[in-house]
Amino acid sequence: MKTEVIDIVSSVERMGARREDYRQRLRKHQVSPPLVLVLRLLQSHPGLTMVELSRRLGISVPTMQSRMARLEEQGLISRKRSRDDRRKVPTTLTRRGTSLLKRVPLAGAGRLLDALETGEVSSRRLRRMAKELEQVERLLFPEEKGPGRRNTSIWLQ
Repeated sequence: MKTEVIDIVSSVERMGARREDYRQRLRKHQVSPPLVLVLRLLQSHPGLTMVELSRRLGISVPTMQSRMARLEEQGLISRKRSRDDRRKVPTTLTRRGTSLLKRVPLAGAGRLLDALETGEVSSRRLRRMAKELEQVERLLFPEEKGPGRRNTSIWLQ
């Protein structure tokens, strides 16, 4: 049993180190994991609107507005009002955004979403893994309780 405990703690530590390494690599390109996740989603589903993107990623529209503004300022996405429905503003990657994704490795939530889309892992299995990770987190960090507690999904970004 002690071996399993050491394996779990080592795995958590490796994930933290890999996450930080990934963030450092992204800083060179002046993007963050959440921004890359938006770009990856647009790569596989061009033309999504801000509301559609926020729903697919499970984040609020104001948060998505902030992310979209940053991506647009950097010239990574393009938003043009639809001719058919003036209320809709489809979003697509620019050449610069596509080029960036070729240089940035798939990791975190993007990697898990890809595994889900390719059938490498089922949504049911992902839900079980998320619950198990939350249990491990509660055991490792019992002092972090209540509304301020960090969500495991932060590890996935």
